[in-house]
Amino acid sequence: MAQGKVKVFYLINCMAQGGAERQMAEIIARLPKDRFEPVLCLLEDKNSYSYLLPDDQPRYILKEKGLRALLTVRKYLENERPDIVHSFMEWANLLARIGSPFSKRPVVVTSVRGPLMAIRYRMVEALLSKFCDAIVVNSVAIKNELVRWQRVDPSKMRIIRNIVSLDRFKVVTEEERAKIRNELGLTGTVFLFPGRIAHEKNQLELVYAVYRLKKKGLLPKDCVFLLAGRKEQPYGHIVESSIRFFGVEDRVHYLGEYKDIERLYAACDWVVIPSFIEGMCNAALEAHTMARPLIMSKTANPDGIMLDGVTGYEFSVFSVPAFEQVILKALSTKESERRRMGMAGRERVLGMFNPNNVFQNLLDLYESLLARRNMFAR
Repeated sequence: MAQGKVKVFYLINCMAQGGAERQMAEIIARLPKDRFEPVLCLLEDKNSYSYLLPDDQPRYILKEKGLRALLTVRKYLENERPDIVHSFMEWANLLARIGSPFSKRPVVVTSVRGPLMAIRYRMVEALLSKFCDAIVVNSVAIKNELVRWQRVDPSKMRIIRNIVSLDRFKVVTEEERAKIRNELGLTGTVFLFPGRIAHEKNQLELVYAVYRLKKKGLLPKDCVFLLAGRKEQPYGHIVESSIRFFGVEDRVHYLGEYKDIERLYAACDWVVIPSFIEGMCNAALEAHTMARPLIMSKTANPDGIMLDGVTGYEFSVFSVPAFEQVILKALSTKESERRRMGMAGRERVLGMFNPNNVFQNLLDLYESLLARRNMFAR
């Protein structure tokens, strides 16, 4: 360990494009270099956030699977001798809890960033949670799920919100917005749906709502809906097949993984998030930070990021007519009102989820857990 520094061993499945992965990259990028030394270990060789990470990270990329992965992680931990092990996502959490040495054991922090934990982990989460010092969740909804269904001790959990980069996600001028729209060939009203193409994100309901609105002749000319994010299969194939089946290829465009997502936020008029379940929604934070109003399902908004009628419009999930009505409401909203709602969203997010305060909460957790470990080690 570097003299005087706290070594933190970060463990995550991979750094593919996604909310949890971006949060880990933001944390590592922001760590005070005079106090912390990060070591990043990936369980798969995928990295969409090299531009955020230090040049020497990740230090380790595993090729092994199953039990061999556990043994390799333990070897890395024995070699590095970190003060803190901080893992993200289910498989990495399991390896961090079991793989960390029990002799001279580091502080073990695990993170649960999203709902719907896989059943094989759900069955053992209450037991495995005993092998960590703290569980970081980013939403009240995630904490409630862990307590209610996984029977995790609530005293172990800490709610620390997501970090959003104010340098990256910033308000653009109308001139910048017009330039981006021109480069992307966008002329009409643009609805953006950023995020994984996954069943809980509920893209199918959007496709069907667009089909019904198109059939009724209620969509203005050049009004389009953009889907941007990596696909989870088989749901991704189902969504793409549905777009063709309902004949809405001219209205719904899948853009794939989109690295410069802030360009799409700048170009769009509304950001749509109809998920039937969410934790702390990165897309909602980013959209509001860039002064874009939201169309959001009630179930996607458990922490009140969006305020109905003030920073966007809310609707009940699994009701296509309700979804249609809120889209029509957005289309009838005057441009001046849409801009006002977007700026109100930005003010709300900066007030509730200031990234400097959020990150300090994590550092304070590290320091408090280290102090407790050192006290018991005397």
